[in-house]
Amino acid sequence: MLTFNSAPDEWTENTRPFERVLSITCTLSEPRPAAYIASEAAVAETTARTNLGYFVTTEVAKKHTNERPTTDTTDGLYHRFQTILTG
Repeated sequence: MLTFNSAPDEWTENTRPFERVLSITCTLSEPRPAAYIASEAAVAETTARTNLGYFVTTEVAKKHTNERPTTDTTDGLYHRFQTILTG
């Protein structure tokens, strides 16, 4: 799978919006608003929000509702688990 470090046009042409939002979400080192994630993933903000909602439900991401705007970040436990699996 291509990552967001690939050429931007190639990345958007060869990946689905879901994959791009996941890729950006999994690289976050601090909580970010959906608008930031959408911009980085080259998707509409509504698309980012839809995918982020799914990632929160499946515990891939955490939603930080105490911040304005609401922000999302990678769930630390999920990230550690993936690191162990891909070793």
